[in-house]
Amino acid sequence: MPNTKPVGVAFADPELVAGTTITDAAISGGTIASPTITGAIVSGPVTTVAAAGSTNADAAAIAAATYICVVTAADGTKGVILPAMVDGQTIKVKNNAGSILKVYPFSGAAINGLTATTGALSMAANTIADFTRTSSTQLYSTPLLPS
Repeated sequence: MPNTKPVGVAFADPELVAGTTITDAAISGGTIASPTITGAIVSGPVTTVAAAGSTNADAAAIAAATYICVVTAADGTKGVILPAMVDGQTIKVKNNAGSILKVYPFSGAAINGLTATTGALSMAANTIADFTRTSSTQLYSTPLLPS
């Protein structure tokens, strides 16, 4: 079978299995733009962090490469801060505590209709929500939680 890859291009990913295709994708560094992916499961790192602090300045940071973050130790005042993300990126946050968790946006952004940078979304005990960046200044929760 002839090699149809241009010289100097190599790609291997154990998560992509036989039958997986990526159509019309532009790959630049670690970013794949405008792909249509079939036959693959999209997943990423799961991290655990203990909620901390009482403001955006001292909340526990969620790592940038996180796909799902399980948060412990929420007590109604402690929180986490979302990392700077790229447009369209989603991070799932699971409040694994029996109390409210404060979720702060990265600097300069707002979650739903809250104040940029300092406005925390209060997640109910033992719930999960997705936070998706739609621009450098806006994140939305799914479900769209009251703010």
